[in-house]
Amino acid sequence: MSDSTIQSVDRALTVLRMLAKHGELGVTDIARKLNVHKSTAFRLVTTLETHDLVEQHADRGKYRLGVGVLQLAGATAA
Repeated sequence: MSDSTIQSVDRALTVLRMLAKHGELGVTDIARKLNVHKSTAFRLVTTLETHDLVEQHADRGKYRLGVGVLQLAGATAA
């Protein structure tokens, strides 16, 4: 990571890429892959969820990409 990047933004984008690659991940998995505490991973996914970029699967408690990602992708195609 370069000195000009914002760590929290970098981590949030990394979460989105991980979910794109793995489909669904729990907070514990995300924390382990990011090498951060579970509370940090939870705050990251909660913030992404607020913006509809991730959603939590009700049955399993795992997170996956949300419809906000499709909205952003659609804007690039327009």
